[in-house]
Amino acid sequence: KTLREKESELAYIEYQNLDYNAGKTNVVDLVERFLRLKQNAAIHTQQNYKSVVNNLIKDPFGKMLIGRVNKSDAQLWCVKQYETGKKYNTIAVAYSVLSQSFQMAHDDGAISKNPFSFKLSSVIKPTKITRCDISYEEEQRLLNFIKDHKRFYRYYDVCVVLLNTGLRINECCALTQDDIDLEGKMIHVTKQFVVTNTNQYHIVPPKTNKGIRNIPINQAAYQSLSRMIEQSKRIVTQQSVDGYTGFIILTDQGKPKVAQHIERGLRNAIDEYNKLYPENPLPKITPHVMRHTFCTRLVKSGVDLKVVQYLMGHSDINVTMNIYTHVNMDWVVNEVNRVFEPSPTQRRDTNFDTITS
Repeated sequence: KTLREKESELAYIEYQNLDYNAGKTNVVDLVERFLRLKQNAAIHTQQNYKSVVNNLIKDPFGKMLIGRVNKSDAQLWCVKQYETGKKYNTIAVAYSVLSQSFQMAHDDGAISKNPFSFKLSSVIKPTKITRCDISYEEEQRLLNFIKDHKRFYRYYDVCVVLLNTGLRINECCALTQDDIDLEGKMIHVTKQFVVTNTNQYHIVPPKTNKGIRNIPINQAAYQSLSRMIEQSKRIVTQQSVDGYTGFIILTDQGKPKVAQHIERGLRNAIDEYNKLYPENPLPKITPHVMRHTFCTRLVKSGVDLKVVQYLMGHSDINVTMNIYTHVNMDWVVNEVNRVFEPSPTQRRDTNFDTITS
């Protein structure tokens, strides 16, 4: 644009008498203004927003006046975040907030263009996330180790439930006695646990609308859930969270256990196992890996993909296929052989040289 056109734009902005403008508002101020319009966001989303603001306050980029932020400044900021060790997904959250904030300023006429109007993947290579599943043999080694362990036995039933239901760990921790129909062998998933940065407990709806679902209980999960319910009933004083009581995963003091408790316990159990059996160590196994394992086993067993999507609570079937299932070469070979290798009754020795039309 010509200098005259730029002067006209600045004059128009001044004429509009906006309560924020390119001459006085910095990046942090802009983001905070944008986030005031997001009060209805979920608790965990608001936590992400706060993290973005806190990081920008410490960053010189946050003090830049929004009218002086060029596209290259925005791109270089993303690159710098990556070079300092931040994960792609973390940068993507900040990029999304900044892009929407600058778009708001553009729509309001405070700036002439959005410097974040570029694809993040054009400047930073997306991290390829490999979420592995575990084998039946690895599952049995873990379960056998913790089942009778004097410290880790309390994680046995939780692991069995996770491996046999595909629940998200926050959904599992939020289960109450009313959510479990042992007679009908069904789990009713309607909520999940969220812990804020200030260590406050909250019960919120599932991650997506599809997260509200019913999950059948197989025999292994039935036995573990029965024990968990009986154990929870022995704890007389139990903490209420947002009006909910009767949680089945509790500490000895009656306080609901949350994801961090289970993840830390599993990590410690696997570390101890690998110290005892260094010649045959277990891989990293988290509650999320167990969820992936459940999904992958369903797909490998030929379960209809729409059924898998429902059980996993995915809003999009592409998530089910692209993220939560894993193809390895053994699976590929077995599937090809299953489809194309003739059965013994069909198999016959054939000399291809003798085949004629």
